Order: sequence, then structure tokens, then C-alpha cells
Amino acid sequence: MALEIDQGSRPRPAQKRHDRRLELFKKFIRKHNVKSTFATCVLAVIISGLAILLGVNNAGTTDIRFIASLDDGIEGVLLIGHIYQIKVDDRTISVSWLVGGCGSFKSESAGLFDHSPNCGPLNVAANIYIDRAPTIMYDPKSNLLLAENTSTLQYSQATNEFQMTHLLNVYTQELKLGNIRRYFDQQYLYPFELFQLTSSAYAVNPDTNNSLAVAQMAMTDFSTNFAPFSYDYATLSHFNGALVESRFMHLDLRRTTISIIFVMMLYTVNWALTLMVTYITVTALVSTNTTIGEGILILPVTVILTLPALRGLFVDSPPFGRLIDVLGLFMQMIIVAVCSIILLVGVSLNPAHATNLNE
Repeated sequence: MALEIDQGSRPRPAQKRHDRRLELFKKFIRKHNVKSTFATCVLAVIISGLAILLGVNNAGTTDIRFIASLDDGIEGVLLIGHIYQIKVDDRTISVSWLVGGCGSFKSESAGLFDHSPNCGPLNVAANIYIDRAPTIMYDPKSNLLLAENTSTLQYSQATNEFQMTHLLNVYTQELKLGNIRRYFDQQYLYPFELFQLTSSAYAVNPDTNNSLAVAQMAMTDFSTNFAPFSYDYATLSHFNGALVESRFMHLDLRRTTISIIFVMMLYTVNWALTLMVTYITVTALVSTNTTIGEGILILPVTVILTLPALRGLFVDSPPFGRLIDVLGLFMQMIIVAVCSIILLVGVSLNPAHATNLNE
């Protein structure tokens, strides 16, 4: 006669491994006192913070990187736009343009130009035109400052830079899903949205009315959690009926790496809370040995209040309706609300047998 073995009475291998890990964890907690455990947690938080701070290097064009990358043989006017404010809702960008010169157009090195031996303050008078508009009349005799009793040039941002507000390129964001196309505003893909800007410039000598070559033109520096990526090339522009040498610049603006990491971490935490509530709800429905306790109803209510609060901590806190909301907060609120209803119905149907799930 075959011997029948009741497999249900034996613990499953997965359950045995789980119990073994749980027992090891309990032994670890008993072995270490509260102070050492707390110190370990604090140290882990500090190490994690330093890893993010030192390990994340924001890509993008900065003034130092740009100047250091200039070729030693370039000749002409140098224009560097320091970005100091970006208004996404207004689609505007505020820039402080620095006027410089390279090669024979360079004065003695000063300030920021220490990173490039071939470039420095501009040494000739120039009328600068950006986007065909007369922007500044640069005179080295009044713009350059000399230190008392020395011949050293002193760099002054107020006299060597001029401020402008540029309009970002406005276009419709297209989302392709196979043959399906949907159209949204430019901020829909937050925090992975892309903003672009194009600009051109040329310079004219006011004494001779001859054009001056613009060697390089770029917008640099992080601002308002955006990183600039700039490139330019030589062009020709019309000025007083003649063609003059000019420079055309293209700028891409993307969120900085650290801001994207911050947003995605909060997004992940929201989903973790949602999945936790879902797991508890499914466990309460499927398990025959567990009943729903009234105290467990506090959890989904707390999560419902926490989700929009964490959403409000997103970088720049964009208005609701972005793709990250469609795939995040919108679905999370619905899932947690449905779980709350299911748990509430479960408690109302079994009031006499309800026990706390946490016990």
C-alpha cells in the first residue's frame, strides 16, 4: 500500500527561508543595543547624502568649462551669456552677456578669463547686435578699469556685461505611441522636458563701420534647476545692405541631474506607499486566517493625505496634469481610494470578528 504524505502539513522551503531570515534579523537586533543601531542608521544617511552630493555631476555648459575649451587659435569677439533666471511658465530666459575678445582682440587677462590664456576683455570699441537689435555700445576706454599704481585690469561685471531677456522657442510637444499621436504643451514630459532657444549676434566697429568677427557665442551656467547645452557656428547676416560675419547659437535646456533624481525618488516613494496599501488589501481579501481590523483603516486615509503632499515637493511644483501625474498621482489616488472602500466594506461586514491586522 502506498504511503500518503500530507504535503500541506510540512512547511514550504520558501517559508522556511523566510523564517530563517526573520530569526537572524531578530538576533541581530537583540545583539546590538539601541544606541549602536541608531548610530548605524545616522551613518548610513550621511554616507547616502555624500554619495549623492559628490557622485552626481550635473552635465551642461558652464562658463569655466566653456572658456577652458576655447581653442588657442581663435580670433574675434567673445560673447558669453550667464543665465541667471528661467521662467518656464512665461517661456523667457534672462541672460547677462559678457563681452570679451580672443587673439588680437584680447586685453590683459582678468577675472573669469584666467581659464583661457588666449581670451580676455575686449580691447576695441564695438557695437554688439543680438538678434538684429542694437544691444550695447562697448568702449574699452570706459569699460576697462585699472588698479591704482598698477597696470592690472580689474574685471567689473556691471561694466563688462549687459542684461537681456530672451524668448524660448514655443512649440507643441508631440507624444508618439506607434501610429497614435497625442499633442501636449512643452512641460508635459516633466521632469524630462526640453526647452530650446536660438539666437544670433554680430559686432560692428563704430569708428570704421566694419564688421568684427564673433569668434564664439554661448549661454552658460545652471539656473532654476536647469542645465544649458549650447553650441554655435559661423554665419552671415545683413547689416546696412551688406553681408557681415555673425554667429548663430543653439541652446537646449534640460533639468539638472540632481533635480531629476529628487523628483523620481519622491515618485517612487508615492508608488511604494500605494503598493503597500494594495498589498494589505489583497492580503486581507485572500488570506483566510486574517481578518480586517478597524485600526487598519487609518493607513489608507493617511496615505491619501500623504500622496499630494509629496507631489507638492516636486522641483518647481508644476501644475497638475503632466505625464508624471497621469502615471503617478492620478492612478495612486484611485488605487488607494478603492482599497479604502474595500477595507471599509470588510470591516462593516464582519464587525464582531474584526481584529487588528497588526497584531
